[in-house]
Amino acid sequence: MLNDALNYARRGHPVFPCGIDKKPLVQNGFHAATTDEEQIRSWWEKWPNASIGIPTGPDIDAFVLDIDLPDGPNSLATLEAKHGPLPSTLEQTTGSGGCQLFFKWPKAGPGVRNSVGKLGLGLDIRGAGGYVIVPPSGHPSGGHYTWKKGHVRQRGVNSGVLEVALGQAALGGIWAGCASFGWVLSSAMASTCM
Repeated sequence: MLNDALNYARRGHPVFPCGIDKKPLVQNGFHAATTDEEQIRSWWEKWPNASIGIPTGPDIDAFVLDIDLPDGPNSLATLEAKHGPLPSTLEQTTGSGGCQLFFKWPKAGPGVRNSVGKLGLGLDIRGAGGYVIVPPSGHPSGGHYTWKKGHVRQRGVNSGVLEVALGQAALGGIWAGCASFGWVLSSAMASTCM
């Protein structure tokens, strides 16, 4: 796991160790995330099987839509039927079989905050002040996080669902056209630990 954590850090993504229960193993949690190789080596020498946590938000230039089983896929399908499909983006399968979609952090507007279930049952947002576990980390279910083959969902580029997620309607069109913000996460993240 150490080599994987170092690979993320070398690509500019700060990491921190988490237990199999997804809870941070270090004081200050995701605030302690770093790209410093010496610190990362120290952590993973102490906890060699630690999962890899990465903070979401402006630090990694991304927020994450977490689609949990069993209800998340149906909730997302309902939103997409109403607002159009999500844009293609980097996707990982969680250890429990759900998935997480990584989207580019918006350069304009108020940013993206964490939420649980506000979009629908089984749909959570990890934004500023949040974090996710990344591959090849383990999961309490016994499964492992993995990047989806090809790492990109081949979907349309309609922004309706993201507008709902980001409060587009309430903001009066500040973020018109999500595609114009370049929602696909950086190639650096997409090429990490494959």
